[in-house]
Amino acid sequence: MVRGSERAFRELVRAQSVHLCYLPMIQAAKLVAGEPYEHSLIDVDGEESPVVAQLAGRDADELVAAGRLIQDKVAAIDLNLGCPQICAKRGRYGAFLLEEPDLVVSIVRAMSSALTCPVWCKIRLLETPEATLVFAKQLEEAGCSLLAIHARTRAQLGEGPVDLDTLHAVADALEIPVVANGGFANKTAADKLLDSTPVSAVMFASELLANPRLLTDETPMDDALAVRRAEEYLEYALRYPVPDHRHLEVHLRHILRRTVKNRPELIRWWSLLSRPWMKSPWQYLCMLALMAQARGLPAMDLGARFPDRTPLRTMPELRRPELVANPKNAKVNLKSTMPQNDTSTVLHDDKPNGDTAASAQDT
Repeated sequence: MVRGSERAFRELVRAQSVHLCYLPMIQAAKLVAGEPYEHSLIDVDGEESPVVAQLAGRDADELVAAGRLIQDKVAAIDLNLGCPQICAKRGRYGAFLLEEPDLVVSIVRAMSSALTCPVWCKIRLLETPEATLVFAKQLEEAGCSLLAIHARTRAQLGEGPVDLDTLHAVADALEIPVVANGGFANKTAADKLLDSTPVSAVMFASELLANPRLLTDETPMDDALAVRRAEEYLEYALRYPVPDHRHLEVHLRHILRRTVKNRPELIRWWSLLSRPWMKSPWQYLCMLALMAQARGLPAMDLGARFPDRTPLRTMPELRRPELVANPKNAKVNLKSTMPQNDTSTVLHDDKPNGDTAASAQDT
């Protein structure tokens, strides 16, 4: 996911039994060029569970060079062939690279030959089930050691029905693990698929972004619960500073979308998420408190939770320039407020190499 699975989010979902996470999408050309933001995405020092780096690009030499920069930091490198966003269309990578299957196969072959870590791929469905199956076999032969499939076409984006029949056929035909993605509303739906098809694991993305506790708590989201989920994410963002403040906006939009968007009485709060002066987790936490107060919803007692900070109680206070960065000495004891959850593996079966749990990758 573009700006959607930085460390703060990874640590949050790990507490909900997710044991394998993808990094945010990394553009290979920018990583090789030394751009600071791309390099901030591969800072995984101190993380206890494995991560997968997803690289975007269309030049084999650049992708190999980028892979060499990160191969010792990650469990695998995933070639992103699923992103349908405008940035991917402009760069002709992601799902748009599927239009050039021969180029993709040559890239996978080059990466798998040159890199020391496993090379994975994530694709979308092609124009026919037969074309998807042929392409999947070509990727396997080229050196792809795990294939994730979003069982929708590029044109569908993240909407509409998923093609489970094609997913089943590909998983049945390949020797490598196949991971299913797309259309899973909760863990119950994922477990049902694992029990009824030969796929090795299920990948969660958009639904997990909207509710990071989805795999351990299937309580339907309402306004109050959405505020609480947003508060929980921001607590992690205080502890693990995000690479760029736009990550905060991305997560708040996913979590609050069903609560705030398209509701006239809440439109001011939706537009506030993208204000240029909203740059720190503390500002967003205080904004949530103001929104909850205006709506009569329960919210965190910020003064009691953070006695070393001064809550911002008015809109003008949110604009204070000194709030654009996290205080370096601010510490958050997450264990004191987060309920303890079962840490057993949530999404895997007994198939060989099938311990992929979930991710927050682009859908």
